[in-house]
Amino acid sequence: MAQQNLALHAPLTGVYVAIANIPDPVFAEKMVGDGCAIDPTSNLLVAPFDGTVTQLHDAKHAVAITHASGIEVLLHIGLDSVALKGQGFKTKVALNQQVKTGEPLIEFDADYIATHAQALMTEIIITNSDQVERFEFTNKALVQQGETLFSMTLASAANTADASAVAEHAESASTESATVVLPNPQGLHARPAAVLVEAVKKSGCQVTLTRGDNTAKANSVVALMGLGTKRADHLVLTVTGSDAAKHLADIKGVIDAGLGESFAPLTEAELAAPVAAPAVEVTQETPLIGVKEKVAGQLAGVAAAPGLAIGEAFWLQTELPEYPATAADSAAQAKRLKDAITQSDRQLEQLIADNAGKSQAEIFTAHRGMLADDDLSQSALAALQSGASAEAAFAKAIDAQVQILTATNDPLLAGRAADLRDLEGRVLKNLLGVAIEVTYPANCVVVAKDLTPSVTASLDTDKVLGFVTEVGGASSHSAIIARALGLPAIAGLGSDIADIKASDKLMIDGQAGTVRINPSSEQVDALLTAKKAREAKLAQAEQAASEPANLKDGRHIEVMANIATAADAAKGLTKGADGSGLLRTEFLFQDRQTAPTEDEQFDSYREILAAMPGKPIIIRTLDVGGDKPLSYLPLPEEENPFLGERGIRIGLNRPSILRTQVRAILRAHAKCGNAKIMFPMIARVEELVAAKAVVLEEAQNLGVQACDVGIMIEVPSAAMIADQLAEHAEFFSVGSNDLTQYVLAMDRGHPKMAAFADGLEPAVLRMIAQAVKGAQKHGRWVGVCGGIASDPEAVPVLIGLGVTELSCSVPVIPEIRAIVRQLDEATCSQVANAALVATDAKAVRALAAKVIG
Repeated sequence: MAQQNLALHAPLTGVYVAIANIPDPVFAEKMVGDGCAIDPTSNLLVAPFDGTVTQLHDAKHAVAITHASGIEVLLHIGLDSVALKGQGFKTKVALNQQVKTGEPLIEFDADYIATHAQALMTEIIITNSDQVERFEFTNKALVQQGETLFSMTLASAANTADASAVAEHAESASTESATVVLPNPQGLHARPAAVLVEAVKKSGCQVTLTRGDNTAKANSVVALMGLGTKRADHLVLTVTGSDAAKHLADIKGVIDAGLGESFAPLTEAELAAPVAAPAVEVTQETPLIGVKEKVAGQLAGVAAAPGLAIGEAFWLQTELPEYPATAADSAAQAKRLKDAITQSDRQLEQLIADNAGKSQAEIFTAHRGMLADDDLSQSALAALQSGASAEAAFAKAIDAQVQILTATNDPLLAGRAADLRDLEGRVLKNLLGVAIEVTYPANCVVVAKDLTPSVTASLDTDKVLGFVTEVGGASSHSAIIARALGLPAIAGLGSDIADIKASDKLMIDGQAGTVRINPSSEQVDALLTAKKAREAKLAQAEQAASEPANLKDGRHIEVMANIATAADAAKGLTKGADGSGLLRTEFLFQDRQTAPTEDEQFDSYREILAAMPGKPIIIRTLDVGGDKPLSYLPLPEEENPFLGERGIRIGLNRPSILRTQVRAILRAHAKCGNAKIMFPMIARVEELVAAKAVVLEEAQNLGVQACDVGIMIEVPSAAMIADQLAEHAEFFSVGSNDLTQYVLAMDRGHPKMAAFADGLEPAVLRMIAQAVKGAQKHGRWVGVCGGIASDPEAVPVLIGLGVTELSCSVPVIPEIRAIVRQLDEATCSQVANAALVATDAKAVRALAAKVIG
């Protein structure tokens, strides 16, 4: 039988390092296996040959690929990089995924790893090198990604161990087992695993380690890494062979000694045998809290978009027809896919044009960016070359990206996964010739498991009165679009949505988050009366929008607009806005390949300031982070991105981004006036001092006057030290959405918790009161730009707490201004004082409802 040759292609560009020169004896002495290393100058690890992902370490620094021949390569980025616990690494594949040569595996932050690990050097090791008869390594000092790094002549069957003889020997041998407690700080990563494998090989026995339900052969470094062990894990060590008891004691001794690593002694608690949890019978119970009270004929969900409506239930079916998984002519399939992607891109371009200046335009712009993603196209191309149909290839490529996002367990990233599914549906429909448009019956309420942004934006508002969904939350893109369209919406109904049958009459209250099924005539009459009264009230507020928002006793409350574009600013003016309390600048940075230049930002800010001439515009600096990534700003994946590098922390860690934006704002302020700078996510005085210093320095460098500097109050620490922060900030603006989330430890997008993540909870109100008290100590003013500023029932409470500015979503500005004019300071103070000692948000809302009518 002819010997098989296998080429391994360089997974990185960089300097070639022979295995003997790796500064780690475990690798240098080939304890893991034979191979080499690359000191990288690139930051994307790709597959060195076709194969299957057989191991993907929890710390994201190492991946194993197994070729069809059985050869397994371990790709290990850095030395001692396991201690980074995934910081600086971003996986591009999933376990058991098929990969092609050159397909992305792991992206990494080279600067971060080089400064936080022992070395950035990346090891490329054949872990079962006993199956290789001969290696031929490159003679180049510098290797390019994709070129041959080394070739292997695989050993023939005659030269490998006789597996049947080993098995026969094992049958006649004895077996011994013992429990060992792992002392290694990072568990069995590459180095300690290699030391264990070496000890096992010397024993000549068959050895396994068991962790829970998972067992690994202890002669494989990759298999041991795949156990996912951690310090103090209690493992079962099993040895089979002659003199098994002696070898068991020897190997256990090696493990107890730390497998070549230093470690802190195990504590008595760690050494104690874990107590098995008693079996618990799982039953369906009604939780004591955490659910809304059940009312016959009524379903409760998340209030996603306000409004009242009554109509006939229309179940929206989103299933696609079946399609073949494979196809013979890959070139023809590639052309089909290219044409469908082009068609989809044109549709998205038209949707962007049709929704210019609206929030949904930004969403469809993001979809176009996703459609143009290189990783997506490369993944689809690889599937096509493997014989997949165009439909199956694109679906597989989307699946791979969705898997990466959903594996983070981050609700916001899961929302981006929903956008990918939306994109998948669009392209597949174009491939299959299925109409994207749906014919809706008149006066209907759409019912669905979920609505993608594309479907939501395409709802026929002449016929669709609102929608309800099984999943989703108030911060989803579909909810944002619903609010922009003025459609009441309820999300997160869960399995209760099955109670709704086609043609049922539905009465929905988007403010309360409730759906009434087949309401009585009296209930319908009551809703229609309420709806008519509300419409009349809103019309009256629109007519008086330009009147000053003054309390009855004279004090002025600024009612401002939350905006992102010049079009938003112009629309805010028509609604009576006194200016903008929040200009979100993220739209300038998103869905592009490079950061906006200083001149690009200056032009945009100047245009927005000119759209509200003479009005104050508060410009929030870039608010992105682990939960809101930018393609050109590589950020490490984080276990909890809401507690990581985001907001001002990005600007302080990457000063060039912050300085460029500050210069652009200062130039626009010098040209048009009335700009203020606001820093997001301030948690410590040190952060504010450093950020403000940038403003003062850049103003001096430009020779212009520095503008006022304020901060967002959106984390509890900022509220608690407001008096100290007020020494350095000219104003505060409460970001009630994040503040509520952090105070209550409830994700506002969670289908079960979102309904209870209410900014009028007394705990949140006490935080706002603390911030106002600290600001007033230094004569500073406090505004609110989060969701409760747009909530009518919050207005008297916030004013009573001392808030003097409310920055709202543009459509509700007239209503909020009208509510301000019907209040007086004494009444607001009474409501606020009672709210601070109320039991819950429901009680607070009842107090407020009495005074706003």
